[in-house]
Amino acid sequence: GFPAALMFDDAEPYHYVRLHEMGGKRWAIIGGEDHKVGHDDEAHAAWDRLEAWARQRFPVGAVEARWSGQILEPFDGLPLIGASSKSSRIRVATGYSGNGVTWGTVAAEMLTAQVLGGEHPLGAALSPRRLALRRRWSEYVVENLDFPRQLVRDRLQRPQPPAGDLAPGEGRVVRVADHDVALSRDTDGTLHAVSAICTHMACRVAFNDAEKSWDCPCHGSRFALDGAVLNGPATRPLKAMALDEDREVEEETERRPGYEPEPLTDPGV
Repeated sequence: GFPAALMFDDAEPYHYVRLHEMGGKRWAIIGGEDHKVGHDDEAHAAWDRLEAWARQRFPVGAVEARWSGQILEPFDGLPLIGASSKSSRIRVATGYSGNGVTWGTVAAEMLTAQVLGGEHPLGAALSPRRLALRRRWSEYVVENLDFPRQLVRDRLQRPQPPAGDLAPGEGRVVRVADHDVALSRDTDGTLHAVSAICTHMACRVAFNDAEKSWDCPCHGSRFALDGAVLNGPATRPLKAMALDEDREVEEETERRPGYEPEPLTDPGV
């Protein structure tokens, strides 16, 4: 009774559903309920809303898996494919809005045509040079106000000192010796301490309880528990922090490939 189709609505936030057959079973993939990276701990609530939405409409069974992804949204909804300037020899292809299979194929066709000296019917529509801020300036301003607002909030609302134990899979930002520290404990019980300041533009990261990552609310950078970059625009990892028994903190000034910080003394958090 489940439709063999890919369907989506135009709600805000939107929903989509598709059928996938694997191992002799039919799987319903339900997605949507998008929300900004690093803004509140929204993932679990989004999963609950997706399940409720699906059960109201389709004959679905038990939830077998759930996960979150990250997509980049251009402010006019179309990807950026081609040269960023008329004289540039560099071509870009980004901003697929979650439709990478479709737009990746289009990008391959477009960039091949351009490199070979030809044109593509969608070249002008998808050119990175098409963006005219005068047409959508209000959306651009509203979206980018988020950055200074987050910076001001970070400066005015300092994290609390460490309090209570961290269970495996938990994380929180704490204030230790005048440093904002991102503390987390992985599923094996190992404590991780890294700087809570994003290496892109110095916003304070937030813990993603669903994906077990540190996410930046300003521009969407994401980091692993050990500070490694998962998603840009940040290109440098969060700095490792060494905590001693008196909860003093010291930044590790260098992170090299394969570098492991000294074992941390558990500060009781």
